Amino acid sequence: MLKKRIIVTMVISVILVLSLGITAIASGSGLQIQTSGSAAMENIVQPNTTVSGDEVGGGTWSYGTNIVNNEKYVWSNYYHKTYRHGSTALTYHTTILGSMIIDEKSSAEADAGSWSYAHVYDTDTSHRGQAYWKIIK
Repeated sequence: MLKKRIIVTMVISVILVLSLGITAIASGSGLQIQTSGSAAMENIVQPNTTVSGDEVGGGTWSYGTNIVNNEKYVWSNYYHKTYRHGSTALTYHTTILGSMIIDEKSSAEADAGSWSYAHVYDTDTSHRGQAYWKIIK
């Protein structure tokens, strides 16, 4: 059962990465700079995570999940001072065959120097949460 869950999680991650077109750009020094990323939040409450710096494209990303008024609440907020950017929050569940079904989804984009705010509420608290950030060039 655990092996099946791990495989399903890996398949979902690959599908999400490919569907978002996650890419990286090369800087003059030959280093790879991320231009997008995501975080999966299983059936847990993850009140707030904030990440800043190179691992999130030089911006600041705040994301998490919680239960609010008996609903699952998922958010993804991203700030970048130099580039237009965006964030997405969604909830999903998987079928018995491992297919991902998106239940609720919200995306937002913002100009450089402003925050993008994305959040969703889902009445089924057993659904999983996923948060994304991206730089738009």
